Amino acid sequence: MHGELARGSAAARAACSSGFASAAAGASRLTDADYAEFLSPSSRERRPSAIRALMPLLKLPGMISLGGGMPNPSTFPFSKVSVELVDGRSYALEGDRLAEGLQYR
Repeated sequence: MHGELARGSAAARAACSSGFASAAAGASRLTDADYAEFLSPSSRERRPSAIRALMPLLKLPGMISLGGGMPNPSTFPFSKVSVELVDGRSYALEGDRLAEGLQYR
């Protein structure tokens, strides 16, 4: 993209006018509107998933979901998952972090 900025291409000018360059420099945060001009017509027509819109309801006490790829963590056959890297560092997931990591989201 740096070369495009030097040549003054239309795409580079659009990125600068949308705030992309200043956001990359940490000056501001981009919004969804900043990307709208770069989306295809079919992408602009997409709507949020109805299943994902229901996700906040899963936090209600006693709520049991039969959809959305959220299996009951008590049915997982693992108590701990660990990995060791070639440099000797190791990482482990267990408890709530493991239960969250095994969801299908």
